[in-house]
Amino acid sequence: MLIRQLQYLVALHKHGHFGRAAEACLISQPTLSAAVRQLEQNLGTSLVKRGHRFHGFTHDGEVVLQWSRRILADCDAMRDQLQERPEGIFGQLRVGGVPSALPLITILTTKLTQRHPRVTVEITEMPEHELLRALLSFEIDSALIYRDMVPLGKCQISRSLFKERFICLTPVDGPLADRSTATWEELASIPLCLPSKETRYRKIIDDFLGGHYPGGVQIEADSLMSLCAHVCSGHWSTIMPHAFLYPFGTPNGTKAIGIVGPQGSEEVCLAISQTSPIAPLVRELMQLAEETDIVQELREALGLPSTPPSTLRPGS
Repeated sequence: MLIRQLQYLVALHKHGHFGRAAEACLISQPTLSAAVRQLEQNLGTSLVKRGHRFHGFTHDGEVVLQWSRRILADCDAMRDQLQERPEGIFGQLRVGGVPSALPLITILTTKLTQRHPRVTVEITEMPEHELLRALLSFEIDSALIYRDMVPLGKCQISRSLFKERFICLTPVDGPLADRSTATWEELASIPLCLPSKETRYRKIIDDFLGGHYPGGVQIEADSLMSLCAHVCSGHWSTIMPHAFLYPFGTPNGTKAIGIVGPQGSEEVCLAISQTSPIAPLVRELMQLAEETDIVQELREALGLPSTPPSTLRPGS
């Protein structure tokens, strides 16, 4: 069994096509197909469902695919550790995150790349239900994720980085233009554009409002940026996690108002797989998560008071 055979298998899963996988691996399609067949012969089992084209993996193929990711992740970690030098680490770090919190990873990745200029970071936005699977299958190295989603014994987590709160983003000339706060019931009575029903925070919003929206929900989107754009059009308001607006501020033509009533209080942390030894880059990112006061740094960047309101306090 060769490392490159495992790499080809992972590429085949990623691209779902022998030709595209071969192109990504910079080899010919016959070479990739032959390598996969050789791996099957070595393991004594069929890994790929074959026909005129790629149809997926067999049960054994799924098992080998998961082990392949783990072995390749360990190989990368070994190389990273061997490359630790006084002048810093180099290598690639793969980070995934839930859409509402992912903008805040900027603080950690900026510090990491300043400390280790030869490091590259690949950041991927993922739905909540995909994020943990990707972490446990070694598709990513770390995840910005809700604490209560992380299974004990399978992952190592940082301290709580912040607690997610909801705000209302509304047009400056809309029905709430003269307000600094509004109740959940008042928000339900105005035209809204909201996150897709599959998202975690939409489920929380629905729980708070009992799923009743007298003002109507005409627009749903799985992109928070798309929701912001619809609010900028001047017709809709939206309810979103407050952390999303920290790096950008409120878009032109809109204002953010507080919500009176229950809050989700979702704790966000950084999670990594429970493996040993920990890859140097992953260890560095976790250390930064423990050292960094994310909310305070954002407030300083925006020129806000150093003593924030209780709803914006670090870890709250």
